[in-house]
Amino acid sequence: MSSGRGSSATSASGPSMTPPLAVGSGQFTPPPPTVAASSPSSVPPPLAVGPSVSAPPAFLTGASTVPEEEDVEKELKRPPTFQEVFDKTHKKKGTDQYISDRAREVAESYSQQMTEKYAGEEE
Repeated sequence: MSSGRGSSATSASGPSMTPPLAVGSGQFTPPPPTVAASSPSSVPPPLAVGPSVSAPPAFLTGASTVPEEEDVEKELKRPPTFQEVFDKTHKKKGTDQYISDRAREVAESYSQQMTEKYAGEEE
């Protein structure tokens, strides 16, 4: 029995470790682990913990981030509906014409969906 290093023979205590494969043997040998460089560009960003990253700061909670919404609310002296803000944002000034066919389609679709959803509730 051979007791040399790198031997593939099994010993009485069990099988020995398979020796590393030679380069060009056609077998895959994974590369050794690498240590990340310490430059800032290679450091991953920190994981977000807690509230959503996109959540507004506490002092802005409830504040409008859409200027048009604030304008419409001042004009109407009440909070505007989604449709009113959409119209203010997507209609040409001074006209009742939407800025694009897509904007008109979205407005019509929304209006139809709201009508269908709330049609039976006005009693």
